Amino acid sequence: MTSPRTLRSKQLRLIVWLLAEGKCQICGRPLGEDFDVDHICPHMDGGPTKLWNLRATHPACNRGRRTSRA
Repeated sequence: MTSPRTLRSKQLRLIVWLLAEGKCQICGRPLGEDFDVDHICPHMDGGPTKLWNLRATHPACNRGRRTSRA
């Protein structure tokens, strides 16, 4: 049986993908099944997991934009 949290995560991923029209919101190329749901304002900085703060990205695009923290 699928847990409510897993179901919610799958639904959220689908909604974020649909809002992005199936394209990476960093580079604009089409997304495959393996995409990241990225917090625009980072979760570690208090960014909420709300649709207005999420975007769909390629894993490489998402990793490429990260900067190291001192």
